[in-house]
Amino acid sequence: MHRSTLMKTCQAFYPIAGSRTAWLPCVRKAEKGSHFCRRHGDAIFGAVLGALVYAETVEQAVSFVEDRAPWNFVRPWRRNKCQ
Repeated sequence: MHRSTLMKTCQAFYPIAGSRTAWLPCVRKAEKGSHFCRRHGDAIFGAVLGALVYAETVEQAVSFVEDRAPWNFVRPWRRNKCQ
């Protein structure tokens, strides 16, 4: 059977009732074009939307990246002495 014709299952997990550490894989079918069922897809979308709407750390993250040294920065004591 061709891979695209197989029914994909949701790739999310859900907690077992009464336990904070035990999780089971979701057995629902994934929506077309997605890796998640409708319920988990909506949950992920809502969490990301909430993070974007209420995020206050965006400016800190941008300034952190801008303040870092270049990725190819070599400290003077680590330079190759053959050069």
